[in-house]
Amino acid sequence: MIAQRIKDLVMTKSFLFLTGILILLITAHVIMSYYIVINKSSSLPGHVYLINHSRDYKLNSIILFCPDEKLTRLEDALNNSVKSSRCPTGVNPLLKTVSALPYDYIQADGENNLIINNQVIRNSKPGAKIPLPKWRFEGLLPKDNLLVLTSNPDSLDSRYYGPISTDQIISTVTELF
Repeated sequence: MIAQRIKDLVMTKSFLFLTGILILLITAHVIMSYYIVINKSSSLPGHVYLINHSRDYKLNSIILFCPDEKLTRLEDALNNSVKSSRCPTGVNPLLKTVSALPYDYIQADGENNLIINNQVIRNSKPGAKIPLPKWRFEGLLPKDNLLVLTSNPDSLDSRYYGPISTDQIISTVTELF
């Protein structure tokens, strides 16, 4: 008797309608939790990235993060900053690759070498066309800090401004093309 009532309920039009609405809402939520960002700079090889709102990063993850005050001043000095309300500093977020994690051993002489865990990083000689600060450091990268780099030696990245805080991360990113 109870099994028959459940079967009758499942087969009713209203149940099918509500199930369809529920599936539609779940699908809309999943789709809206992703969005696409177009990278117009030459700092990363890709041009279109999928932002998924996950902050679960690992080594070599591409992340979207908000520049802090120090980095915002550098961006302003280079006339690179695009005003945005997405970040507290009022500039657009940046895309970079996670190249060092907390407690990695870093040697940065600010001139020619960036060494992470005794591995020399290619293109680590700061090569900007205008004078920029040169970050110097030797030791373990502090907790909740990351170094973010790109393969482009002229890109404004951690070679110049040092580590970012994990609190600055908006999302991990997947390169689409």
